[in-house]
Amino acid sequence: MRQVHLGFVLVILTVTIMGSIGCSSSNESHKQKLSDEKRKTISEERIGSHLLEIVQKLQSTEVPNPSTLSSSKIKVDDQGNIQCYIYLTETSERNFTTLKSATSEIDLINREQNIVQAWIPHGKIREVGELNFVEKITAPDYAVKLRDKN
Repeated sequence: MRQVHLGFVLVILTVTIMGSIGCSSSNESHKQKLSDEKRKTISEERIGSHLLEIVQKLQSTEVPNPSTLSSSKIKVDDQGNIQCYIYLTETSERNFTTLKSATSEIDLINREQNIVQAWIPHGKIREVGELNFVEKITAPDYAVKLRDKN
């Protein structure tokens, strides 16, 4: 009788331990998924809607020549880099170093307004949007030629 009782206790203990291991890994997976979703939401809140639309087109379909997605509002080069304004909380050398590694080219830096104009690979725009010193990313404001009234 004692062996049956001990065997029963061992089975219950094993099931309990295995269940907690499964819950733990499932819980970690759930936490990671929530963390990924939160990061995605934060970065997408910081990225202009026109930019997100172009990024989604470039990531969801094969675009033989990405520059065909350029318009009067957004410039895309042949490699799928998109010209953007990156608004920063502060313009420090450390932030610039981080941006240089995430962008393909920095065109302009306006330290007074904390804005960087750069070409960002479409696959890295969300990553740049997640940086804690980035407030938002938009398409640059391009000059528009007015029509002659004559």
